Amino acid sequence: QVLDNPAFINPELSVCPNTMNTYSINSINDATDYLWTNLNGDTITGIGTSIPINFANTGGQICVEGVGVCGNSLQECVDIVVNAIPTADFTIQSPICNNGSSTIVYNGPASPTADYTWNFNGGTPSMVTGPGPHSISWPSSGAKTITLIVEENDCVSTQNTQTVQVDEPLATPVINCAPDLSSVTFSWADVTGATSYEVIINGAAPTSQTGTTITVPGLNPGDNVTITVNVIGNSACGSSTASSSCLVQNCPPVSIMIDPVSAICQGAPQVIQLNATPTGGVGGGNFNWSGSGIDVSGLFNSANANIGTNVISVEYV
Repeated sequence: QVLDNPAFINPELSVCPNTMNTYSINSINDATDYLWTNLNGDTITGIGTSIPINFANTGGQICVEGVGVCGNSLQECVDIVVNAIPTADFTIQSPICNNGSSTIVYNGPASPTADYTWNFNGGTPSMVTGPGPHSISWPSSGAKTITLIVEENDCVSTQNTQTVQVDEPLATPVINCAPDLSSVTFSWADVTGATSYEVIINGAAPTSQTGTTITVPGLNPGDNVTITVNVIGNSACGSSTASSSCLVQNCPPVSIMIDPVSAICQGAPQVIQLNATPTGGVGGGNFNWSGSGIDVSGLFNSANANIGTNVISVEYV
């Protein structure tokens, strides 16, 4: 009797490298054995209706025929394709400023229709598909870990990881001015992340320094000096800038001496006119007094003062 032809049972025709699959056929009536041919062309008998195949990186044909007393059946074959395991390679833009975004794009061999599983570590948008390019931003600064897994033809890549550095902008310096009769001194607090400061005085050529003070000498009373400070650092946000102007003092310093007052006994109130003498300046200024028991004209009444020491101040304008 002529044997029926063998029929494969749901064979896996597309597989991944380095996997083991078993191929089976239905049992054939009156068959005494089965003759299998593997990917290498080797013929194998005595293993029944199933054969295990260990795939490396290449596919090929698997064939089988039934063996009978009156002859063999026709040979039945299936073609097996071994698909490549995709990589999860991708490129990033790093570092970036926290008000910008990083362009992230897959650059491996997988097709655009593969499954791409991205994780952007809190980045926005968080739900994306496909190879990109994707423009991702983050609400905070710091190191952001990006991961990708690619699956195509049921073959899954290993996870790839890269890090995007999100930088804070350099703080804008607050410039202080200390003028005298012939110079002005500018100063500012050290800015975190700064490597140097570019200073421009009255629009002149910039100079670079690492310190946070600079004195402009050789000035005259009434001269106005404008400074621009550019903070230079490694932030992806670039430099920060601040400007300020300062007027050279047009009046000399004045010192004031208050005439001393003897101790006053409690219970014996006294009204005393306090006097002060200015030294320096052009003269003709006014005194403004303040403190316990004294009015703005310098009239001190011990009845309105505190018991003990009373601090009296005077301003010369």
